[in-house]
This record gives sequence, structure tokens and C-alpha cells, in this order.
Amino acid sequence: MSSQPRYLLIMSCSQRKRSDPGLLPAIERYDGPAFRVLRRFLRENPEDTSQLDIFILSAMYGLIPAEHPITEYDQMMTRQRAAELHDEVLPAFANLICTGYNDLCLALSKTYLYALEGWSALVSPAISVTITDGSQGVKLRQLKHWLWQGKMDNPRQERRAVRPNRS
Repeated sequence: MSSQPRYLLIMSCSQRKRSDPGLLPAIERYDGPAFRVLRRFLRENPEDTSQLDIFILSAMYGLIPAEHPITEYDQMMTRQRAAELHDEVLPAFANLICTGYNDLCLALSKTYLYALEGWSALVSPAISVTITDGSQGVKLRQLKHWLWQGKMDNPRQERRAVRPNRS
């Protein structure tokens, strides 16, 4: 296993999408505020990208890598859709999380978290977990803080790891 820390970010897809025809990488197709924050981080910190894996939980496609090519679509995540995706998404998450991450950020709304219900039982206590929560502005600040954590004045150990009691 590499001595470099590894980070996993899982984000909700966004309603706002670029309307370019054909296929685009998911990270480029989705154009909501969180994706703009993420793309800015990636532009400003290209040296950190090798340690960061980004996956998107999509109402249409399930759990996909950020580079996965997708078309423009309009499908909303509902509790029913999250339940439909659960049996596909949770095993994919299980396969992903066991590959040696030090830090996990779930930038997901409560509805998206339903698709991952049971995730916390799959995460080792050694993995620092951050779940964005609150208003959109608060969630964006939390995401920005998590992404830039190594670049900020606040040391990493001052971050609060959030682990829910229920799975």
C-alpha cells in the first residue's frame, strides 16, 4: 500500500448540466455549484489529483467515476429512485472503500444518502469521514474545506469527523 494518503469524494449529481450534445465526462457535464468548487480545486491543485478519487452518485447512472462519459439527461433523485439504485450502489461502494482510503467525504443530500444506506458499516474506523450537511452555502463551505484541507491554515486534525449512529 502506498504511503501517500488517499482521499475519496462522493458527490451528488446536479440538476444543472451543460447542454453540449453527445458525451461529456460527468465532472464536466454536471455544472452545479459544488462541481464548480471541485473543478476550481482541481485546476488550482493539479499535484493533489493523484491522491483524490472522485465518484458521482447519479440519479440516472448510479455510482460512477467522475471521468465516466454521460449524456445530458433529466432525472431527479427521489426516495423511490434511491431505493431502486441501492442494490447496485452499495456493493459498488463496498468494492471502492476497501481499496485503502484514509479520508472519505460524502457530499450528498439526505435523499442521495438513501441510495447508500448501510454505508457506514462498510467503512473502517481508521477512515476519517466527513458528511456535508446544512444549507447549500454551508455544504459548499464544508466541501471547500475538505478539498483544501492540506492547503489551509487549519491543520487536518482540527477537522471534525462525522460518523452517523445509524447505517
